[in-house]
Amino acid sequence: GYGLAYANAYYGQGTGDIALENVACSGTENQILACPSNTIFDTSCSHSEDAGVKCEAPCAHGKIRLAGGNIDNEGRVEICYNNVWGTICDDYWGVSDATVVCRQLGYLTTDALAFSSAHFGSGSGNIFLDNVGCAGTEMNVINCTHVSGNSISCTYGHSEDAGVRCQVSATGTCTYGDVRLVGGSNKYEGRVEVCINDTWGTVCDDSW
Repeated sequence: GYGLAYANAYYGQGTGDIALENVACSGTENQILACPSNTIFDTSCSHSEDAGVKCEAPCAHGKIRLAGGNIDNEGRVEICYNNVWGTICDDYWGVSDATVVCRQLGYLTTDALAFSSAHFGSGSGNIFLDNVGCAGTEMNVINCTHVSGNSISCTYGHSEDAGVRCQVSATGTCTYGDVRLVGGSNKYEGRVEVCINDTWGTVCDDSW
C-alpha cells in the first residue's frame, strides 16, 4: 500500500524529546530505527518540524477500525465489507457490541463504552450493519447477529453512526523502537512518534 509523508507539524506539534533527524529510509527497512539518521536525540529541530505520515488502511472483509476519536482507543466504528469501508448503525448498539469491537481491536474488554448518534462524527459512504446484537463473547463483530444490505433501516443515516471507547493497559511503558501515529483522524495517519528508552519522542522532518 501507499504511504504519504507530511512535514511542518501537519498533524500538530508534539512535546518532549525529538528523537530522530535526517531520517533517510530506503523503504525496505522493517522499522524506522533501521534507517540512516542522526544520532538519537542529536537534533537541532523544533516541534514545528515534526514529521507525519498517512498510510493506506488495509481493508479485509470483517476488519474494523476506529475513526474520529481524540485517542487511538475511541472513535466511530468502521467495518470493511466486501473490501469497502463503511459504518455501523446505532440501532440496538450497546456495551456487549462495544466489548466485541474492543476485543477485535486488541484492547481490554472491561469497561468498554458504547456511543450512538454519531458521537465521534458522521462517517460517509455505506452503512453496512444495523441491529447489531452481540452476546459479548464473539471475536469479530461481523459474527454477531445483524442485518445488512436492503434490510438496513437506519432512518437518519450517518447521524446514527455507532462508536466505542475501549480501555488500554495501564503499564505506561513502550517497547524500544515502537512507532505510533498521533493527531490524525484515524490510526493510519498522524504525527510519527518513536519509543526510545520507555519514552515517546517525535521525528524531525529534515530529509523526510
